[in-house]
Amino acid sequence: MTNNYLYASPFVTLIVGWLLLGEPISWMGILGAVLITIGVILAQHKPKERAV
Repeated sequence: MTNNYLYASPFVTLIVGWLLLGEPISWMGILGAVLITIGVILAQHKPKERAV
């Protein structure tokens, strides 16, 4: 479960670069951050067990 948060590193880097270095945030960066966040959420989702 903790390993899933390692994938959030690019998102954090994007935000810190914007805040501290004044780097512009591109649409590709935003799209990447959204996809990474969705991936982490889906990786943590536990499927419901089916009754047999």
